[in-house]
Amino acid sequence: MTAGACRPRTICRVVRLCVVSAVAALALVGSAQAQAPSASSVAIAGAYLAGVACPSVTQCTAVGSVSLSGGATVEVTFDPAAPGDPTPTMIASGPSSGVVACPSVSQCIAIVDGGGEVTFDPTSPGSPAAATIDPGYSFTSLACPSTTQCTAVGGPNGEILLPREEVTFNPTAPGSPTPTMIDPGEPGVLTSVACPSDTECVAVGHGGGNAEWFTFNPAFPGSPTPTVIAPGQGSVGDVACPSTTECTASTPGVGIVTFDPTSPSTPTPIGITRDGQPVGVQVACPSITQCTVFYGGSRANKTTFDPAAPGNPTPTFIADEYPYILYGSDALACPSRTQCTAVGYSSPGGVELTFDPTVPARAGFTVAPSVSTDTVSVELACTGLLGQSCTDTIVARTTERLAAKGNTVVAVSAKTAAHSRARIVTVGEASFAASLGQTRTVKLGLNVTGRRLVRRFKRLPAKLTITTAAATGKQTTVATKTITFTSQKAKV
Repeated sequence: MTAGACRPRTICRVVRLCVVSAVAALALVGSAQAQAPSASSVAIAGAYLAGVACPSVTQCTAVGSVSLSGGATVEVTFDPAAPGDPTPTMIASGPSSGVVACPSVSQCIAIVDGGGEVTFDPTSPGSPAAATIDPGYSFTSLACPSTTQCTAVGGPNGEILLPREEVTFNPTAPGSPTPTMIDPGEPGVLTSVACPSDTECVAVGHGGGNAEWFTFNPAFPGSPTPTVIAPGQGSVGDVACPSTTECTASTPGVGIVTFDPTSPSTPTPIGITRDGQPVGVQVACPSITQCTVFYGGSRANKTTFDPAAPGNPTPTFIADEYPYILYGSDALACPSRTQCTAVGYSSPGGVELTFDPTVPARAGFTVAPSVSTDTVSVELACTGLLGQSCTDTIVARTTERLAAKGNTVVAVSAKTAAHSRARIVTVGEASFAASLGQTRTVKLGLNVTGRRLVRRFKRLPAKLTITTAAATGKQTTVATKTITFTSQKAKV
């Protein structure tokens, strides 16, 4: 599945297009805070949307059926940053398979149940003609590396334990393409396909009790040999291939695996868990150094990582209003490194989420701060994704307790007091700027208020807070430490 042509399968009553400014939870030395940004929504009546593709950052096209039980196939095209109130358009009389790919902003291809396809211009769909590419088969995934070549995978009626198949066709003149059985001797199911070039496609699925991948030339598929992704794992959800030598697949229950599709070997899975449970069904990789995994159960969450050096990636909640996604679907499209769109359904209807998948580069404490009488020295390291840099603010604050009458300060504390006679004041501030991977020491000095308080009370407890700016401009706390200034010396 390419970054701009991703196919989900979902069922929804009314689709609410939710634009999310997602800020990741930042796991750092010291305490960190996670945030679940709010989402605005737009209802689209009369469309049970089930698939989405985003050929550009300003255009997404979703397809689905007019009812839960089927009906005509409809499409709706919108700007994910400002969806407005788009109106669904019928493009085929048969029910949708929830499979769509858009190799360009003026061409999308949707799969119709029963082995059909319909090619249309999403900016002016009109009444396109549907074509049958393989009667009796249901396709679970579609990849179109160009406007004249698409490859679909599936099986008879899409059922498990039946021969797996691929069919490659020209969407501008589909004719009667010849399907090819993928590993005809081993029944199973294919759940996803990605074609990083017009001469290479990678399909994933399961058969013989193993999660597998197949690499083939769609022009001459032959009889590709399966390679085991996860032995004994009977499911694989999605695959994304940002290059001809790198693919990342999701295997629910095991983790994420990255492999070279031209060099068969069993890869080592990377586990991504939330509350001890494996998460991550959909995957999209807008570049070879960045992949995002999305999961819509128990609140929407996403995980972004470098597949070459994933480390221990942690899922981040995106929104409380989350989409459920059917197993085996490709419900995630990432047309750029900073924008992804996911679709699914949530009572009472469907949900589309658009979010920034990246974690802002952030500073973290490397050692405990060193405090003198009126200055704290903080050693910080900049971490994040390739190409990012850190611009953070370090602030020291204390809580003043006031007398019952007047504004006389009678005590100070690092704790936030919920009291009508308490106020939080800033006693020092500094900034931190560094390139990815750099470690620097920042000195924060007490301001006039801080020096006055430490002279009066001899001890000045304060909370040291590091904040970073999200893409929205909102400041997000990423780490905190409690320190104490004294008139003679200071303690951490």
